[in-house]
Amino acid sequence: MRTLLKTLKNRLQNRDGFTLTEVMILGSLFLVLIVSFAAYQYQQDKVRRAREVTSAYKTFERSTKEKTVQPQSISRSEELDLSKME
Repeated sequence: MRTLLKTLKNRLQNRDGFTLTEVMILGSLFLVLIVSFAAYQYQQDKVRRAREVTSAYKTFERSTKEKTVQPQSISRSEELDLSKME
């Protein structure tokens, strides 16, 4: 047991850098964070666009309900054209 502790202590004291496994694990975690952030941003953009479309549709719907169709007056030249057809 004592030799195991000495071995571990020596390994920790003589450590110069990171092992390849440690670097790969950190890289994987970093990649997962980047992908999840990108997915979150994409989802937020999708929601924003859906709200814009809904707002535009409601505005269009309101504007069409408020407008009433006014009868158009017929000009004298159009009246004459209609009389020729009879």
